[in-house]
Amino acid sequence: MALTHSAIHNAFRTALARDASEAELANYAHFESSAELTSALYLEPEYATSVLPVARLYSATLGRDPDAGGLNFFVDAVRDIALEKGQEI
Repeated sequence: MALTHSAIHNAFRTALARDASEAELANYAHFESSAELTSALYLEPEYATSVLPVARLYSATLGRDPDAGGLNFFVDAVRDIALEKGQEI
């Protein structure tokens, strides 16, 4: 059974700290479960270049995992800086 749009958005929020685009909703609907999709998203370059560094900084400086609000704020900041430099994450 294909995943619902809500399940796909939730997986994207969990792994990449953002909603899925319309194209991504179509591309990722074939996954059997949210856990399977989330695991696949952790392998995406976007996770390694924007989300993982923020999570590691939280762990190193605060000794804990980031909360959703903090993760979203700092991941957005990383993406904004990359765009200002002409890089896409």
